[in-house]
Amino acid sequence: MALVLAAPVALAFVPFRLALPVKIAMLKVGAGLLFVTGAAGVETISSFHDDTSLAYLGWMALEEAMEMAGIALYLFALLRLAALERRHLQLVMRD
Repeated sequence: MALVLAAPVALAFVPFRLALPVKIAMLKVGAGLLFVTGAAGVETISSFHDDTSLAYLGWMALEEAMEMAGIALYLFALLRLAALERRHLQLVMRD
């Protein structure tokens, strides 16, 4: 079900991705695939296991790790894009 909903959203963002530099676009697509594969694909596999089994816990850990890795990769792509767009990028953190 999640893939059915994710496909139209991904298609809607094709013009946006085409306007990005190729490396940034590939990073963002990879991040999205990693996240959706973890969220939908691994969760589907884990649903075949009893929720008290060790195998289920392993699949759930893999799912969460893939989702977090997808988010981290997307944030990396955003920072790379910011670095490309601006010659001088400064982040200031104050108390």
